[in-house]
Amino acid sequence: MATRGQQLAQNVTVAVYVAAGANVPPWPDAAWVALAVNPGDDVADVPPDHGTALFGPFTWSMPLQGPHAIFVTATCTADPATTDPATGWPCATNPVPAALDTRVSCDNNLGLRVVVVQ
Repeated sequence: MATRGQQLAQNVTVAVYVAAGANVPPWPDAAWVALAVNPGDDVADVPPDHGTALFGPFTWSMPLQGPHAIFVTATCTADPATTDPATGWPCATNPVPAALDTRVSCDNNLGLRVVVVQ
């Protein structure tokens, strides 16, 4: 992960979720399964001016072949993701009618990729 800001991004928390199927479910939705990570491997400070930090590894046991959506969130107090329930924002705790890929394109703290497991 890299930061574009000019200040240290403190206590950045990264989470990775996966959902089986070709259709990307909304957020939040029970179809998303959080991937396991060792305690502390999901939180770090990210230096300013394109500084980087490594998060993970996140463990994914691929039980099914076929398409899977992988959704990643990065959030911190100074720059919360729109999915962070600590914000109290309705979009963080209630499904949003807009497609998740549209939401991801409007929030630099979110990432979404659909992969096909063979």
